Amino acid sequence: MRAATPLLRLAACLLMLGSTSRVVAQASLQRCTIAGQPARCGTLSVPEDHRSINARRIELRTVILERQQADGESRDPVFVLAGGPGQAATDLTDWAADILQDARRTRDIVLIDQRGTGGANRLACALAPQSYFVPANPERCAARLARKAKLSLYGTESAIEDIELTRRMLGYPRIVVLGASYGTRAAYAYARKYPGSVRAAVLMAPAPVSMPILDSFAEDGRRSLDAIIADCLTNESCATAFPHLHSDVERLRAETMDPFRVLGLQFLQYSTATIVDIPRVITRAASGDLDPLDSAIARFREQIGEQLALGLHLTIVCGEDLPFGASESNSVARQQYARACRGWPSAGVSHNFHDPVRLSVPALILVGEWDPVTSPRWARRATEQFSPTQLVVLPKAGHLLDGYRACAGKLIVAFLDQHAADTSCVATVRAPRFVVK
Repeated sequence: MRAATPLLRLAACLLMLGSTSRVVAQASLQRCTIAGQPARCGTLSVPEDHRSINARRIELRTVILERQQADGESRDPVFVLAGGPGQAATDLTDWAADILQDARRTRDIVLIDQRGTGGANRLACALAPQSYFVPANPERCAARLARKAKLSLYGTESAIEDIELTRRMLGYPRIVVLGASYGTRAAYAYARKYPGSVRAAVLMAPAPVSMPILDSFAEDGRRSLDAIIADCLTNESCATAFPHLHSDVERLRAETMDPFRVLGLQFLQYSTATIVDIPRVITRAASGDLDPLDSAIARFREQIGEQLALGLHLTIVCGEDLPFGASESNSVARQQYARACRGWPSAGVSHNFHDPVRLSVPALILVGEWDPVTSPRWARRATEQFSPTQLVVLPKAGHLLDGYRACAGKLIVAFLDQHAADTSCVATVRAPRFVVK
């Protein structure tokens, strides 16, 4: 990201959000260059409390990838909503510039960090050893964050008010919301509250609001792993290298796996880059050599620490997910979050937040066949919450849908421009080969 010209200041806008209070938004954006193309970069200032005109202000990092065709029709911009929760949208700038390069011909691409995810507003905590979600010192980290943020104001419902404030301030009559993983929940919540502001939705690895993620996590992970193993055993080179893979994974599940490794193995199913090595690390672990599995898990855990603002992640999950679903469940995910959320300040939601309502908003829904957390069964649930919809299941893809970036970009622009996507590109994508040595 490189600044190119002096600061361009956008005048503050007084907007009505609610019946009694006025809130002010202000953006400070400067010309910059993203992937060799002109853009605007800077910050958006919003009130921490949307119900108070005198609330303290927070700065949200912002990148607008400007449409490439200066002349002609300008179509509805695409607002990118990141996953996690806890990932900063502006960290996805290069990804968005790539996957949405065709859409960008006639559309602005807008990336605004969700409050609490980036810059000086990032709510970060160090991870405790052998954990993915538990802070190293929860009490101390929560107290430190509370000095700069009122954590109860950092939930999904506050985030969607930031989106609406931004849309109005930037002068877009309607927008397209593109959500990935948790971002699909935020996209739905926004479209439900502001249906007149949304032209269409693109949901990648959708997590519908009615999904009890802490209780469905284990089942979806098992289904995904079983499908990966079955695929290996139907491949000659993989089956030859790992002839006892089925019994190896059952032995691993029964004898070797502690909660940290159980979750870690499931996280390795997120990306094609790690899926291809799963038969090898399972075989080695079943024979008593846990080093390859532990090394792969450690690399993933390091990425979590870098990408997710843990404080924001817990603020949302502890308030929106832990109280929802089967509280008596013994799922590993629920147990881990129950430990992480003990005493953590959380952002609650409205009593009907998890109640689905069918929206008259067209949606393109993309999901990986081997997604171990937001599996195709949840994508089908998401189709019931938008209308009309087009669902595309991407063969042998995990949660991140990596490997399908070019195809996904074609599907998105065709759906937005023509209201239906030709899925022929899906068949042209070759799944990477399993690592057998």
